[in-house]
Amino acid sequence: MSVHQSPNCGGNRVYVFRPLNGQTFRFRVKAPNDANICLSGAAAEVPHHMFEIFLGGWGGGESGIRRNKKDDVCKVKTPNILNANEFMGFWVVVTNSAIKIGRERESKPFLTFSDAIAPIRVTHYGYCTAYGARGSWIFADEDPTPFEPESVMINQLGRLQLTRQPQRPSPALGFVTVQPNIATPVCNSGTLQWIPCRNGSKCAAPVPATVGRNPSYVAAAHHQGEFIPGVLLPDTNACYISWGGTSIAKPNYFLLSNPGGANFTWQSAKQGNVPMGALEGGYTVNGEKLFIGRFSVSGTVVSGKVHCSHKVCYVPYWGSENKSAVYEVLCLQTVPFSFLGVQ
Repeated sequence: MSVHQSPNCGGNRVYVFRPLNGQTFRFRVKAPNDANICLSGAAAEVPHHMFEIFLGGWGGGESGIRRNKKDDVCKVKTPNILNANEFMGFWVVVTNSAIKIGRERESKPFLTFSDAIAPIRVTHYGYCTAYGARGSWIFADEDPTPFEPESVMINQLGRLQLTRQPQRPSPALGFVTVQPNIATPVCNSGTLQWIPCRNGSKCAAPVPATVGRNPSYVAAAHHQGEFIPGVLLPDTNACYISWGGTSIAKPNYFLLSNPGGANFTWQSAKQGNVPMGALEGGYTVNGEKLFIGRFSVSGTVVSGKVHCSHKVCYVPYWGSENKSAVYEVLCLQTVPFSFLGVQ
């Protein structure tokens, strides 16, 4: 494990810069106060286009975001957010229009800034400690072990095949079996498929988990011998699944594709129940079926897995696994005749 040390910079912050790969980064820091992050468009301070994140500043009890070295655009009370004897974990998300900072294992950010007019362009982030503080830092891109369970890389391709239905489609189809097979997915009108993708890429006709200007998509990934439904969120370069109490990023994943144009609906359910026509979207290591579900977390609708024996739906969001006994389930409503072999 690499631990980086930062000296006390006094009142003049001197940052050590690192490249930002993607739009998120995570770190842990051990410091009594004034642990600082600089978001910049270069491996140096750019005074007219940069943001600084101050953790445990202003005497140790507040945190904030400062723009262009002069404007404090966000400031909140954060008592005990840092510890001189213990590593405290944080995540940062940077998009073209927003910056969000949250605590490890908490889905809701405690610092946010958004600007729909001026684009936020960040290529590097720097770190330092100041005002009497020295710091120790651990970054997840160097050693993810302290931050999340070991990732399992995908070593096979998968496909979802609709079970052949009776001669005419019906709103009450029963559960639709979707069995991942070891095969190279090929788009055609007769299959509902998991299409392999990576690093934020999308396939043709992905099934949306939400609609609107920046939709998210139904995704899934292999992990620890399981095939787990999750989500591809806007402006991210990985699929996120929930497992073992955490949200796990998967750069290699599958998107659910609907090239044949079947009609889907999200139907309300609760307490581990699923409606007729529900899609079986995965399985556990013990062979239990997982269904595709969704619910809202902090105002954002996220898709994930309905685990019937647990009587909840689990979804990943901002570093943690969130669960709800009330949710919606992705269900097949109608099937085009071409799905059924009728021309």
